[in-house]
Amino acid sequence: MPQQDPDPHRAEHLDTTASNDHPADTPPTRQTPSGHPLRHSPLHLPHDRLAVTSLDERDGDHYVAFTATLCLDGTPVGEIRNEGDGAATRLRCHDPARFTERDMHEFVRDCRYRRQPTDEETVLDRLVAEYDLDTRLATLTPNSTMARTVDIDGDYCGDIVTVETDDLDRLDQPTGRAGLAIYLATATTSPCCRGWQIWRHDTWHRVAPLIR
Repeated sequence: MPQQDPDPHRAEHLDTTASNDHPADTPPTRQTPSGHPLRHSPLHLPHDRLAVTSLDERDGDHYVAFTATLCLDGTPVGEIRNEGDGAATRLRCHDPARFTERDMHEFVRDCRYRRQPTDEETVLDRLVAEYDLDTRLATLTPNSTMARTVDIDGDYCGDIVTVETDDLDRLDQPTGRAGLAIYLATATTSPCCRGWQIWRHDTWHRVAPLIR
């Protein structure tokens, strides 16, 4: 006589586990965080409590050097530095009671850059860029906007051009965009540049390149 299953729901439970692609003896993997998207880069954060609140730039040996303040809930917890010599961007935590290197590693682990896991330098650089671009946008006059260079994946390259016009709405029209493309074609750009974007209506829009 067949033995009765002591748990009549066990088979159903195993079927459910299998349907979720988790073997019975393997713990479930972490779910990909939906995150908080940044406005100016394809980076999603696990929360919005970490942010850069100040930025000081200077000329480095090869690139722009910078020092930025990283805050947790508005309180400074670290300093982000890049010496502009080709070395990596680094974080120095100065309030271990509130935020440590381990906390940063856990934060980075849950970040997604272009929907993929990323590294600490990528996260730090994008947090700095987010503050930098927000600050620049906040200082624009009513008759101006901003264009930026982007790489092949649509991420910010570091080149900025302020665009002033008596009619910003004209930039939403094909003729206005064509004139803008002609103007931007004369600007000096970084080697990673693969195109331009214009800030309109609280988001970035692609500027179609000139057809030569």
